[in-house]
Amino acid sequence: MVEKANDFFRRRAVILCALLVLGGLARLALVFYSGDKLHQPDEGGYTAQADYLYRHGFAGYSDMGTDRTPGTASVILLAYLASGASPLNAKILFALISTAAIFAVFKYAEDLAGPRPALIAAAVTAAYPFFIYWSGILTTETVSVFFTVCSLFFTSRFAAGRNGRFMYAALGGFSWALLILIRAQNVYFLPFLLGFLLLRKSYKKPAALLLFLLLTVSLPALWMFRNYRNTGRPALDTHGGEALLVNTVFHDESRIDWGLGIEALQSSEIFKEASKMSLPERDSYYREKAVEYIKAHPGRFLTTRLNNFIQFWRFYPRTDLTVSHGSPFMFMDRKSILFTIISLMTEPWLILLGLFGLLSAVRNREEGALLPLLFVLFTTALHTLVFSQMRYRLVIMPILIIFTVNWVGKFYREERRALK
Repeated sequence: MVEKANDFFRRRAVILCALLVLGGLARLALVFYSGDKLHQPDEGGYTAQADYLYRHGFAGYSDMGTDRTPGTASVILLAYLASGASPLNAKILFALISTAAIFAVFKYAEDLAGPRPALIAAAVTAAYPFFIYWSGILTTETVSVFFTVCSLFFTSRFAAGRNGRFMYAALGGFSWALLILIRAQNVYFLPFLLGFLLLRKSYKKPAALLLFLLLTVSLPALWMFRNYRNTGRPALDTHGGEALLVNTVFHDESRIDWGLGIEALQSSEIFKEASKMSLPERDSYYREKAVEYIKAHPGRFLTTRLNNFIQFWRFYPRTDLTVSHGSPFMFMDRKSILFTIISLMTEPWLILLGLFGLLSAVRNREEGALLPLLFVLFTTALHTLVFSQMRYRLVIMPILIIFTVNWVGKFYREERRALK
């Protein structure tokens, strides 16, 4: 019996290493194929931040722009410091982070479903086409996926009272802090996170809980204080107001292409009035105008939010768009067809089975299911209310992959028992 267990653990280690190597090679292959070229408009914003920090050193954090949080740029900066200020170097680091996410999914799935399902979840993560695709693009997606899995994994272990609770409290809090600095929207998840910890009676470990909370809010609080000192407004970024306004008042244009939405805004009286303001004042003004529009047009707001919900959960990219950005995929002229075929091979069954598996786990009161459910609901609700694209779903795909594998495994075992 012991020998069988040892044999399984050895084989598991070999399989996991093979998945990491193959997944890493696939990611690096796409990175080297795409080279230094940037493919998404957002990449320019993050690489510009990283370039500024690279030129000005640590002092650059005190006077860099406030429109975006510095998390993604800081990851790009690490690549610059290690091997030079080249987008290719940053892409290599992003590919390695995406590869590390395979291991993170394995560990999280091991806790939630067991070792065998964890290997299958790691295999799906390694081969999932859109994890591979986005690993070569310098936006928030790849680093968000990695730190989302880390945040959920360490928090679950801390809340479960595992041995080493101070270590899990520290790692969990630090992961949430970085996730907030990568995507400021995640700060709004903190009340749900605190509610989850209180529900799990983490207050019975007050010292560890305090460490968790202090680390979670420390880095975002420092960034907010820095913004307050520079602008008089303690915000994480000054980008959210514009996103809400464009996708509300100029929703039709933004659904064709975000650039068209910005052009529509820049042609409006709202923009003319806002141009006289500082960036923080402009952000607040845009939010106020969006709220005014919502109050004046509640029916249209509900219609556009339904559209956002559909865009977030759609199975394949829109094929009716004539405006498109560059892609590192080959056969550029047939890119939409290629994306559609790949999407239909993965998204329907991962989404439907993943959600069904997650809800089944919650209904059966399985330990570890509540926190990922809260994060899925929160992410869906936020992008439904503000702005959504298929790529924003990427951060919850590890959750759906894990619960797809978990549910399919249970179904298979139950069917086998029924046939005996």
